[in-house]
Amino acid sequence: MFQAAVHEALKKQTALKAEADACFASAADNAAKLSDVLAESLNEEVREIYETQKLLETESQLLRRELAESRAALSGWAAKLQRLQGAVKEAGDLEHYSEYLAREAAALARAAGALGLCAAAPAGGGTAAEEGGAEGEVGGRASGSGGGGGGEVGEALPISRGASR
Repeated sequence: MFQAAVHEALKKQTALKAEADACFASAADNAAKLSDVLAESLNEEVREIYETQKLLETESQLLRRELAESRAALSGWAAKLQRLQGAVKEAGDLEHYSEYLAREAAALARAAGALGLCAAAPAGGGTAAEEGGAEGEVGGRASGSGGGGGGEVGEALPISRGASR
């Protein structure tokens, strides 16, 4: 009687032990699978971070290149603008100088005309200096519009000794 009960207990114990071993093996397999899934999930996130970082570095390099190109273009435009400003200044200087020469030529023409009249004057009167003109001045009065630098109406014209800037 005891023997059948012991035998039955051993049989149950063996069955339970086999079931426990199967559960342990299944748990170990499931733990390995879970570990693989977690590692794969982490690896996927790390891979996404790595790819995003590579993309950001590529974009950063493109932006740096575009910035360098923009700086070079801006420097080129600045140099062209400086040359243009210089040319405009020179054109203004040339225009001013041509106006100055025109005023001087007009003054010389008036002075020559006045001297031509004065050369005929000794037969009838005196010299330009005797008629009220000071030394170095023409006896007549200016009648042109100056625009600055030329003689104003009623102002004695100086005789120019050469155009100088």
